[in-house]
Amino acid sequence: MNKQSNNTMSFSKRNILSSAISLCLPFSINAANFNVTVGDDDGTGLVVGTLSEAILLANTNGEDDVIRLMTDVTLSGVMKRLIDSNVTIQS
Repeated sequence: MNKQSNNTMSFSKRNILSSAISLCLPFSINAANFNVTVGDDDGTGLVVGTLSEAILLANTNGEDDVIRLMTDVTLSGVMKRLIDSNVTIQS
């Protein structure tokens, strides 16, 4: 009976330690992923699924993000914002 109690106590300590370590890790583990699914981009960031919208969202997210190009992109206007946060672009 005592042995079972020690195992339970040890398990609880591991859970507490695991939780404490998780709180200390950088939040970039939960990076956001933005998929670019619309090919024609006017550069405003106002159209859902465009590259400019993905950049706008990544800039305001405050985390390390991934922008995935799921289609070819054609810019028909001037990009209003450049990337000013940690972003990886994948195609």
